[in-house]
Amino acid sequence: MTPETCRVFLHLTESGNLTATAQALGYTQSGVSHILKTLEEECGLPLMIRGRKGARLTPAGEELLPYFRSLCRAEEALLEQAQSLRGLEQGRLRVGSVPSLSACLLPRLLGQLRRRHPGIQVQLRHGEYKELEQWLLEGELDCAFLAPPVSPRLAARLLLEDRIVAVLPQGHPLACQEKITGQQLRAQPFIRFEEGWDTEIRDALAAMDLQPEEVLTVQDDYAILSMVEHGLGVSVLPELILTTHPYQVEVRELDPPARRQMAFAWRKEETPLPALTAFRRVVEGITPSL
Repeated sequence: MTPETCRVFLHLTESGNLTATAQALGYTQSGVSHILKTLEEECGLPLMIRGRKGARLTPAGEELLPYFRSLCRAEEALLEQAQSLRGLEQGRLRVGSVPSLSACLLPRLLGQLRRRHPGIQVQLRHGEYKELEQWLLEGELDCAFLAPPVSPRLAARLLLEDRIVAVLPQGHPLACQEKITGQQLRAQPFIRFEEGWDTEIRDALAAMDLQPEEVLTVQDDYAILSMVEHGLGVSVLPELILTTHPYQVEVRELDPPARRQMAFAWRKEETPLPALTAFRRVVEGITPSL
């Protein structure tokens, strides 16, 4: 008994006609008759009654019919899973991220993905949040790390939440404070991101009613840290960036406190590619430990 012979049997139960089943499935009538006879011998039971008006199920055939269907569905599921695995062997995943996340968290996530599915090729694209969301909506990315809220056309999973903190040169007069207010930062030379790359930073500064004196505007987190280290000014950055940095700086909490959220997002309306499903499993498995 094979999935193919079961498929012939199921078609025959639906059509009730050996000739019609043979024509639909590419067999001869005698071939269909032989398959039915073989199945009956294997089961040790008559499965169909053949008559002038066609073939119909016996009571035993009626009883066993769900099991024939289950066998065919199991084969279909196996083939689908095999196809998915073949897709993972040759898959491509286009990921969008901001540079800070790429430096601090993505190596861990992509390392897990590589160990589980070494055949998946990852293309990483950097941009600011609005750009990333638009690229994702337009199909240029398969998934992206975004600041919520996201478009209703996207599904999203909260990835992390971390503090936004003040970053000062070592020995700076404000380093003696446990918390730094907007009024204290207002008088300091300030190094910040270019507009569009710092949505959560601007929100934090607005909550502090702070419009700092800007002396440098850049796009790179680590360039900001280096400039702060060399005494060119102070800054405000997400704390995650500071977990792997080699720079000698002072870090203090803001007053009022500020936090940012990061979400992992993908398009809702599409059946996800196997590579995206695999990466989602990695993200879902690693986030509880963040």
